[in-house]
Amino acid sequence: MNNKISILHLEDVETDAELIQDKIKEDSPDFIFKTVDSRDDFVSALDLFKPDLVLSDFSVPGISGKIALDIVGQKQPDLPVIIVTGTLDEETAVELMKAGAADYILKDNLARLVPAVKNALDKKNIHKAKLTAEKNLRKSEELYRTLAESARDIIFVVNKDLKLEYINSYAVDLFGKKSSEIIGRKLADFFGNKIAKVQAEKIRQVITSKNALYLEHEIQHGNDPVWLGTTFTPIPDPQSSGITSVLGISRDITERIKNETTLKRRGAILQAIAWIAEKLVRSNSWQEQCSEMLQRVINTIDISRAFLYKKDTFEGDELRFSLIFEETAQGVSSLKDNPELKNLDLKELNLADWNNRYEKNQPVSGHATDIPSNIQKITTKSGIISFISLPIIIKKKLWGFIGFHETRKSRVWTEEEIEGLQILANTITAAISREFIETERKQLEEQLLQAQKLEGIGQLAGGIAHDFNNLLTIILGYCQILNEQMPEANTFKKHILEIQNAGSRAADLTNQLLAFSRKQIIEPKVLNPVESLTNIKKMLNRLIGENIVIQSLLDESTSNIKIDPGQFDQIIMNLAVNARDAMPNGGKLILETYNVKLEPSYEDYHLSVKPGEYVLISVSDSGQGMDAETKSRIFEPFYTTKEVGKGTGLGLSTVYGIVKQAEGNIWVYSEPDKGTTFKIYLPAVTENPDVFEKNNISSVKTGNETILIVEDEAGLRELLKSILKRYGYNIIVARDVEHALEITRNKDIFFSLLITDVVMPVMNGQELAVKINKVYPDVKVLFVTGYTDNIVVNQGIIKEGSNILTKPFSIESLVKKVREVLDNE
Repeated sequence: MNNKISILHLEDVETDAELIQDKIKEDSPDFIFKTVDSRDDFVSALDLFKPDLVLSDFSVPGISGKIALDIVGQKQPDLPVIIVTGTLDEETAVELMKAGAADYILKDNLARLVPAVKNALDKKNIHKAKLTAEKNLRKSEELYRTLAESARDIIFVVNKDLKLEYINSYAVDLFGKKSSEIIGRKLADFFGNKIAKVQAEKIRQVITSKNALYLEHEIQHGNDPVWLGTTFTPIPDPQSSGITSVLGISRDITERIKNETTLKRRGAILQAIAWIAEKLVRSNSWQEQCSEMLQRVINTIDISRAFLYKKDTFEGDELRFSLIFEETAQGVSSLKDNPELKNLDLKELNLADWNNRYEKNQPVSGHATDIPSNIQKITTKSGIISFISLPIIIKKKLWGFIGFHETRKSRVWTEEEIEGLQILANTITAAISREFIETERKQLEEQLLQAQKLEGIGQLAGGIAHDFNNLLTIILGYCQILNEQMPEANTFKKHILEIQNAGSRAADLTNQLLAFSRKQIIEPKVLNPVESLTNIKKMLNRLIGENIVIQSLLDESTSNIKIDPGQFDQIIMNLAVNARDAMPNGGKLILETYNVKLEPSYEDYHLSVKPGEYVLISVSDSGQGMDAETKSRIFEPFYTTKEVGKGTGLGLSTVYGIVKQAEGNIWVYSEPDKGTTFKIYLPAVTENPDVFEKNNISSVKTGNETILIVEDEAGLRELLKSILKRYGYNIIVARDVEHALEITRNKDIFFSLLITDVVMPVMNGQELAVKINKVYPDVKVLFVTGYTDNIVVNQGIIKEGSNILTKPFSIESLVKKVREVLDNE
């Protein structure tokens, strides 16, 4: 006994327990004892001590030997129990043995104890070994039965005449016949004549050579081809040395053949990709290599058609795509011959879910039957049987997709093929992305240069316009005075009116320059762009003529915007006139509005754009379009492609200035002979539209208050003095800031209104007003200026809400504004 043997001893007499245990230990020290003297301890020890043998007195308080046997029988039926007791009659002994006791020993005859213990343990081990053997045998039998029943091989025996002598149940099920219908038939009846002929040759070689041979061949099972690997083994005749029959074991190797084919294709694809990647690295343009790349793929994976579609509007939500490259195998038709597939609209074709997969960078593949029934007629024209397409994602947006068609037979795209084609798509994506980034970089450089150039031109234009406004104010003011004072019969009166009209036209030009330089006075209002465009459409019809059709695609859910209403109308009218001139033979003008959200990534390829919610107003025409050189200059003041005398060159520059002043952006998209689209992005606002009230022009009122005029332009200073004196006001004039401050130091002088220019040497008008208000806190202020730009208002040169009169102004507007300021509490 090499291992310790655990014995649980149920005994309530301590001396008896020691005597019995010592007797056993005399034979071997390899015993461990645990003594218990109660039922509870006995039950507990069975679970915790886990004995190999139980010794039990027949009579222990609270538990008898019979009860102990019952407990062991319930908890551990294979555990041997030996009854060791002082007295026991024969009848009781027999009952105990029937109850399961391994033996019984009397305490006065312990000589039998050790042999009884060994015998009980031996029986237990033999029984355990038998149970284990039986269990293993059952397990083995079950395993072999399972293996036999789950075998997926065709097992058969044929004789010299190539007739089947045996076939297993799997083969019976495979051929869909009963065993009795197969036995005695020839191989050709099940494998076909062509395969059976090859098999027959192999079987004859096996019989002749007495060696096993292996054959791989294809059979048709239903609609699917199945590849089999068959081992033919000779079966010797026990009564002779010859071979009378052959054992055939055919295993389905279709998956292996498919995998080998797929690996070959994948290897070929990877070789093609390596070749393509090298081509792309060496080339400055992926377009130059695209046709050759697609043809290489066609030849590599033996496919009918390879193609590349590009999304029409990279930034928009449209689902329209155009075919830009295509190559086909010999004899396969082109998608260009099918107008419905040359230009795809996934939304119209009920394929929006394909676009969703593309957006998630997932391929789309399947068979013609997977295509919605409403477009199967379209795809049938191009012979599409199987297809796969993989998205091209640039800057996290769908740029287009590369795809492949099989038109000769049904094709299942394996994971390995899809993986290889995905690598190909990624390679082309990288090339397009590289060119895309390079194009963006050049565009940003051009935008920056254009913005800097326009900013410089704007500053120059604003300064010139401001100076012109001073002069025009003097010219128009004195013309109006002369016109009012001159009798109607005077022949010079019409000349004065001509001067006045010319001055007004000059004022319009300067206002357009100020609009471009964003330095004109504006009154932004919250308006609904859909309503505004609807209202202006009637005017546009008269403006552009009947040979141009106006199409409105106005989304009623378009958000409100904040812009000067007159300037908004001017934007649309200027763009409409521009479109009209680009369509001398008529065409279509399309007005669109909808809400857009510009993500932070939009800044990557559009200079000075703030992310956020915008209203997109699109004005498109079907006219002549323009080249890149023209596009780069269209927003410059006085730049025009029209004939001399047919345009000022300020229309689009005015639009540019208005949009920028409204904190928006404008982009132009155009190509020669492909029309032009102007996209205007204006910040969306949540406020309700303002209510516009018509001004109630009342008669001009006179006054008798004293007014201090501060103007460094002598002619304008005298004009202001002359006009206001005519309307009853007392006038004090100051030629500059120092002169004005000197006047205010005279405590005997009092005036009610300060009229001052905004931009003057030494200090500006706002600073002068602050100084004067310290001495005369009740004096009101009217600023007269040629422009008020963002710097003047927003940066504190003039406080927001100040009284402002813009040059040039009429006598009525001056006197009315003065009276309005004086009367305002």
